[in-house]
Amino acid sequence: MADCEVLILGGGLAGLRAAMELEKAGVDWLLLEGSDRLGGRVQTDTEEGFLLDRGFQILLTAYPEIQSCLDFTSLKLHGFAPGAVVFMDHDTVRMAPDLAGFLNLVSKRIGSPRDLIPLARLALKIYRTDPDQALETASGQPLHRSIRKMDFSPSLRRNFLEPLLAGIHLDLSLNTPDIMLDFVLKMLLSGEAALPQGGMASIVEQIAGHLPPSRIRLNQEATVLEGTRVALKDGTMFQGRNVLLATDIVMAHRLLGLPLPPSGRGVTTCWFASSHSPFGGRPYLMFNRRKEANVLHFACLSDVCPEYAPKGKSLIQATILGTSSWGESFDPEEAALQEARSLFQEKAEDWKLLKTQRIQNAHPHIEKKQELYPGVEAFQRVYLAGDYLHSPNLNSALKSGRLAAQAILASR
Repeated sequence: MADCEVLILGGGLAGLRAAMELEKAGVDWLLLEGSDRLGGRVQTDTEEGFLLDRGFQILLTAYPEIQSCLDFTSLKLHGFAPGAVVFMDHDTVRMAPDLAGFLNLVSKRIGSPRDLIPLARLALKIYRTDPDQALETASGQPLHRSIRKMDFSPSLRRNFLEPLLAGIHLDLSLNTPDIMLDFVLKMLLSGEAALPQGGMASIVEQIAGHLPPSRIRLNQEATVLEGTRVALKDGTMFQGRNVLLATDIVMAHRLLGLPLPPSGRGVTTCWFASSHSPFGGRPYLMFNRRKEANVLHFACLSDVCPEYAPKGKSLIQATILGTSSWGESFDPEEAALQEARSLFQEKAEDWKLLKTQRIQNAHPHIEKKQELYPGVEAFQRVYLAGDYLHSPNLNSALKSGRLAAQAILASR
């Protein structure tokens, strides 16, 4: 006899969004999370009064799935300034999605007057494109090829588009498929990049707050899946009429008995405390395009949201691609400090390391264009949900959970 109608394995955003949909429909469900807290990759720790998200994360307010299930007012969002600052060997340039920002690019000889036409063409295309249509029209070819077809000058591509997209996709080579190119650009132009006042975990807490706690169980790691029967690490057995695998891609493959997927992209985030902001209080994301640079980007999160740091303190993050493949002599903390002192000079002298996070599979591996959320039923009554089904972002995670729940409801 089944313990519940739907057994959800995984308490990340996909699993929680599915639970919301099932709860709304009055379906009996039970969620089992293997760790001691919900959220998956969306976590926030407290260290000496600072809020440290699990890696550098932002919330794009234009995400359709975010808008449909979150209360922005309660989250008390604080936004980054539009655009970004780019450090180059010969200059530092602020780039913004407006005419003043474009004229600044031209004056710095990063862009040329002829770039105005392809920029206007791209902006018009993005403005007219529906978010779902932006996903459907992706070609699946590598990002670097799609960028070249936009007819921008080499300098603008190299110093603006490439660092922006490399930072978003954690891929300096830009071999990532262009699945999300138009969609992400539309989200950036249509909304705001923001941080919740209580950290990114506030998103998880708000969604979980709509669910009955009695249906959620932590520290319940699944080890075996046979049909719709699940065995936990401690030997406990659960039976669902349906099972929804809302785990990460590695765990999903293990439970389904499939070969493990290629490793995704890892990232190392170094968090530093300081007595002052090195950026003068400006809420910008700062990309590092200098030759031989190790740090992909810096951000002072307390400039964006003061609650991320104790009063009178600043919180700075430095993101480095990879987690352990640099060689034994490479020290990510020291590399981040050296680059910070080179860029910010005396403003970085008092930086104190709070924590270093090495995040494996921060972005799941995607080889080519995939069907949109092939959602769903992997085997009879066993369903899948997770951002790896399409692209690594909050919108994809939430959408996959909603669609999986709807597929289960439709099968009843």
